Amino acid sequence: MPSVLQNSFRSIKLWWHIRLGNSPYPSEKGVKLPALWIDILRLAGVFLGILIITGILLSFNYEPSARPLTKNDAPVAMARALKTVVVNSDTLCVANEVLLLPMRTTDSIQFLPSELANIQIMRDEQGQILTVSAATASIEHGIMQQIPFGAVIRGVHILSVHCFIGCLVIGFILLFFRRGYRAPLELVWLHTLGIIAISLFSAFSGHILPWNILGYVSAQIVLSAVSNLPFGETFGEILRGGRTLQPATIPRIYILHILVSPIIIIVMFRSILRLSKKLVDVSSTAKFSYFAKGDIVIIILSIGATIIVPFGKYYERLPADLSKAISGTAILRPSWYFLPEFQILRIFTTDLAAFFLLVWCVFWVLLPFIGISSNRKRVAMWISGATLLIIAAGFGIVGLFR
Repeated sequence: MPSVLQNSFRSIKLWWHIRLGNSPYPSEKGVKLPALWIDILRLAGVFLGILIITGILLSFNYEPSARPLTKNDAPVAMARALKTVVVNSDTLCVANEVLLLPMRTTDSIQFLPSELANIQIMRDEQGQILTVSAATASIEHGIMQQIPFGAVIRGVHILSVHCFIGCLVIGFILLFFRRGYRAPLELVWLHTLGIIAISLFSAFSGHILPWNILGYVSAQIVLSAVSNLPFGETFGEILRGGRTLQPATIPRIYILHILVSPIIIIVMFRSILRLSKKLVDVSSTAKFSYFAKGDIVIIILSIGATIIVPFGKYYERLPADLSKAISGTAILRPSWYFLPEFQILRIFTTDLAAFFLLVWCVFWVLLPFIGISSNRKRVAMWISGATLLIIAAGFGIVGLFR
């Protein structure tokens, strides 16, 4: 007779075979993936491809260094031209152009005294002139102004982030309301959570790379909250290169953003596509294929919109938030996918907010494995998940208008 250990091993082996789609699962007990979820996943894959291509192009001209720029042995500050300045028929700068100007002293810069009123200098909250790092200059001055179509490429990259995470969030919500966390879809559910988590981290690291006021303050707030989690202090020190933000932070974040995060996302994306191919709801779609005819039309339209829309927003080659970032009066408001977390950090203390977010994440990870033995428990867990989603949406809406 087989031993208890052998039976346990066989049960685990059968569990994995079913979840990997290699063995059938009783149709009356199992849950099939909705075909619409597959379409959303395909579209997310297209935006991921755009992100990778534009990210490679941007990395050619980005300098991952927090070293302060100097010119003629003088530190350089960043300013914005409020209007076109012409001297002796020579155009020194045009309206909204970003200028890198050497400083005379800690409170003055080298520019025409008669035209100082026509430029906006980058200052901190105390009114002190801020020096410019190589990372900031390579983005705001180099990519946004000097590189042909650099601003548009950056715009495509930023818009693709919104579209990619938007597809993931919609897919996650659809999967939840269709109970896509139940057997045999536990691995699909966990893959979806993993891709969302790594994508949000990649987006967060992308916010830090410009090393401007907004990125610096965002990094301080988030890493301070993370330090309250188990092993959070160690994780924060690894990211920062120490106990505080410093020049060593940028190269670490850069490597994680352009190399580690994309590789993990691609591997997990490939894995979830393979699982989806075996677990798709064949009753609602005649045949699974990575790109159906209708999908190709949607993909072409999505690519076209992703490329065309940034031409309008970045027409003047100036990010929308740069004016406030230069003056030091920027109101910290992250992208929409960080608004719920941001609002929680604003309402609660840092340690309490970190604990709440930890419980939030643990709930979604354990959802497929809690209450599976009782129908009443399953309903209670579903209601709890729906409530958490409504709370998150509420926090996001409040953060959007504050």
